[in-house]
Amino acid sequence: MEQDIVVERFKSSESIHDLRFTYLISNGDSRVECDNHYVKNYIRQLQILDANKLFAIEGRRLLKLSIHRLTAAAQGAI
Repeated sequence: MEQDIVVERFKSSESIHDLRFTYLISNGDSRVECDNHYVKNYIRQLQILDANKLFAIEGRRLLKLSIHRLTAAAQGAI
């Protein structure tokens, strides 16, 4: 019920108040899903850096070896 009200308000905000939202900050009801999303995006960005040929091969090799530990550290920090 609460979700339906929020969705309806967001949909009508532009037509009523000329407001368009770009971010939504919630109260943390979906915390686990958000944490998994953050970590997944973090891993993806690390893999993009690892594949970037503009960086030195030594740095990319070190990153590749460290991705698992960096991911575990990010999960612990969250």
